Amino acid sequence: MELENIRRVSEQLEGGRLAELSEAIAKAGNVLIVGFRTGYPVAMRLRESLAQVRPRVLLAPQPGQSLGEELVHVGTGDVVIVIGFRRRVSGFGDIMRFLPRTGAKTVLIADSTARRYAQFADIWVDCPIDSVGAFDSYAAAMSAATQITDAVLEHLHSQGERSVMRVAEAYEQLREIDNGDLSR
Repeated sequence: MELENIRRVSEQLEGGRLAELSEAIAKAGNVLIVGFRTGYPVAMRLRESLAQVRPRVLLAPQPGQSLGEELVHVGTGDVVIVIGFRRRVSGFGDIMRFLPRTGAKTVLIADSTARRYAQFADIWVDCPIDSVGAFDSYAAAMSAATQITDAVLEHLHSQGERSVMRVAEAYEQLREIDNGDLSR
């Protein structure tokens, strides 16, 4: 089932949608990624990946914060990516209805139960979460995050590659990441 979900989201991203999405993210002044509940880990993963490729990628809401402070600072030329799977927070519809007023390009990454909110997004990625077990599977959502980031990196070419290299150098200098070298 999870492989089928990944195949479905990959087919959906092929061609124009992934190109449009990656270009918007690559050219955006700021990228704000919003995730709640089960969408938050996916939002965090997407933010961590994109932050290696380009500057000004933010995650919201931060613990203990609301979205108002973040959304009033986005506008034309920015991208807001909202990630929300079933059992979304009760104000999800209000957020989606508010976003077109900001002037930012809005991307919705969600399962099919969010279809009614797609009308408020410029780009909708219908991300299946079906599973054979009792719990939803987010394998396709994580795969979509990786595919999006890879496409943004490809779009940014050498600028994105330089950013990734600078991040890797910072990891090494700060010794923040365990590289598996047991000799140290």
